[in-house]
Amino acid sequence: MSGRAVALLLLCLMAYSGLTAQSRTYRVTGVIYERSGNQRAPLPYAVVGMPDYSLFASTNPRGEFELKNVPAGEATFHAEFLGKVAVDTLVNIRGDRFLELTLQDDNFRLEDVLV
Repeated sequence: MSGRAVALLLLCLMAYSGLTAQSRTYRVTGVIYERSGNQRAPLPYAVVGMPDYSLFASTNPRGEFELKNVPAGEATFHAEFLGKVAVDTLVNIRGDRFLELTLQDDNFRLEDVLV
């Protein structure tokens, strides 16, 4: 084989291995809980997702969720529910992951309204 043919073959092999490494995806599953006072319970119908990848889901009645086709790497995981403080956390995806997060009550007060 000529030097050019070997170089071209090596270049093609490197490009193929780079593409297969980048195309690997994983599952992120878990449970979202709510804490109210001293009690912790699964939080149904919370919104969860990874905004960096435009992947979103809602929790089921048991607070469980599943995100499929999550690329490897670091990304922000987001969970929110009306009346709770939203949570953003950085996760490193190197394989299938299981997450548990707890949302706290959002103790907000409305200002007085004059009529």
